[in-house]
Amino acid sequence: MVRRFVEMRDGRPVFTDVVGDLTAWDERDITVVTRRGTVTVPIATIVAGKRIPARPVRRDADAGGTASSDA
Repeated sequence: MVRRFVEMRDGRPVFTDVVGDLTAWDERDITVVTRRGTVTVPIATIVAGKRIPARPVRRDADAGGTASSDA
């Protein structure tokens, strides 16, 4: 996750988060692949970042080993 500065609005900074997989990094930009597509973020706009664990895999309630009673 990367938090980046977007603009000043009413004298206050506006930030947005980019969440996804970091796939490239050079002296000017980083590239993050998100669920909505690829985002290029200028390094000069980054104010914070951290690693977020992968989402847990969701299992279907019926496929999770529940037994049905036919008798």
